[in-house]
Amino acid sequence: MSAYPSREIAFVPYPLWVKTASGSPVEAALTEQIHYFAERALVVEEHEANIALSDPAIKTVNVYSLLKMLRLSSLFTPNSFLEKIETFCDFMVDRAQRELSVVIPPEHVSHFKKFARCEITNADNKRRLFRRLWKKVSPKVIFYSNGMYGAESPSIIAARELGIVTVECQHGMVYNNHYAYQCSDVMLQDRRFTDLYPEYCLTFGPWWSEKIQIPAKKRTVGYPYLDRKVAEHRATEKKVIFFVPTGKTYQAFFDLACTVAKAFPNEHCVIRPHPVERELAARLAPGVQDILETDLSPSEYTMLARAHTVVGDMSTVLFTAIPFVDNIFSWLSPATEAFLGGDNPFTTFKSVDELFQLLEKRSSSSSCAELQSKLFVDGWKNNYNKFLLEDVGLSE
Repeated sequence: MSAYPSREIAFVPYPLWVKTASGSPVEAALTEQIHYFAERALVVEEHEANIALSDPAIKTVNVYSLLKMLRLSSLFTPNSFLEKIETFCDFMVDRAQRELSVVIPPEHVSHFKKFARCEITNADNKRRLFRRLWKKVSPKVIFYSNGMYGAESPSIIAARELGIVTVECQHGMVYNNHYAYQCSDVMLQDRRFTDLYPEYCLTFGPWWSEKIQIPAKKRTVGYPYLDRKVAEHRATEKKVIFFVPTGKTYQAFFDLACTVAKAFPNEHCVIRPHPVERELAARLAPGVQDILETDLSPSEYTMLARAHTVVGDMSTVLFTAIPFVDNIFSWLSPATEAFLGGDNPFTTFKSVDELFQLLEKRSSSSSCAELQSKLFVDGWKNNYNKFLLEDVGLSE
């Protein structure tokens, strides 16, 4: 491992990327922070492609090839250990069927066992790799965008052994039923488990902090990526009712949007499919293009800037719409109730008639201001600097 510059701050982005309109990959959870702290930071990449970051001040190191080589260690695992993994996997499959009535197909079970064998047997080798890296870089703090899921535990353990502060940055929506962010009291009392987690979790706002039970200390700092999107998409004339279904609900929302478009001919209705249903959307669009526009653009923010109302179920867009629109309505389907339950922060409807009533009474001034302050606090740069000063011991 060659010499790397000593940096106070390290970032470990999640190795899944969203393509921007320009075609360059962007990691929404950490992009703004990486640029803001560029002179003091090192970005550690664990995926094959390099991050397309335009700032020459940003230093990166890619450990993908090393991690790939370490996977060979799973080929030399003692049989006794493999038997334990097999037993554990069989236990989980049986528990899923008995407790949840979920039958996992045999091919999925086989894939899971291979994955578990590779990841578990490789964990200590990954820990040693990251321990060497962190000793060379000597960061005071490491920010992860995926620290709560377990995949980064070897890196986190290595950092904790060296006294480095570890931090998860909230990267999306987290709820009471998001298993990665819900730990039992027994788990929280066991250091063997809690040491696998980052020491801190930085959330978008107090609403999210209240929804999670994790061993990390919670701090509210705001949502840097959303702040930039709001600044880039200045308010325009609000003329759009924007429908934003989640995956596998497009047909129902398409029918709903067409019904609304016919009942409110003076409104401009637009529907944006979930990425997994773009093919279906493209097939349905030509037949209704005179009353319903289909938004297939790379980003939802342009349309949010034009919308006065957003209609969805439990889509992430409902939350990111808060700084943009006056009215957000959530379709109370069984899936929505199962996912958000009693914590749905939006005005809900169960039928077309109820939605019609909401649209007729819609507000012309923002009714989301109070909700926004709970979900997304202001001043992320000041909040990050305060965290670095008070919790990490770094000055600006």
